[in-house]
Amino acid sequence: MTDTKDKKLAVFGLFNDVDSLGRAVAALEAAGFANSDISALDKVPEDTTLGMGIPEHEARRYEAFLRAGGALLSVHCSDAEWARRARSIMDGFGATDVDKTREARVPDPDRHAHR
Repeated sequence: MTDTKDKKLAVFGLFNDVDSLGRAVAALEAAGFANSDISALDKVPEDTTLGMGIPEHEARRYEAFLRAGGALLSVHCSDAEWARRARSIMDGFGATDVDKTREARVPDPDRHAHR
């Protein structure tokens, strides 16, 4: 069996307007998602979207969408059930191209310390 305790999922969706994105963010917070697990972009950041845990090929596509005036919402989830909830909420507020990916795990330096 795979240990999923230390793994996280990220759910991404595109919004055609900032108002729908804002309503989705409010609904996610009301559903119990932590503000720190919700990231929203309505313009292309100078250092690209690669730092959001998005696979590179997806990041390039999202950047093109942002340049065309769209918005991107990313929700970091602790397990598949929270990812399902995030996707459902995003779908309900008009998100398109909703997808999820497993975030890369950051190694714990203390876990493998040599003595």
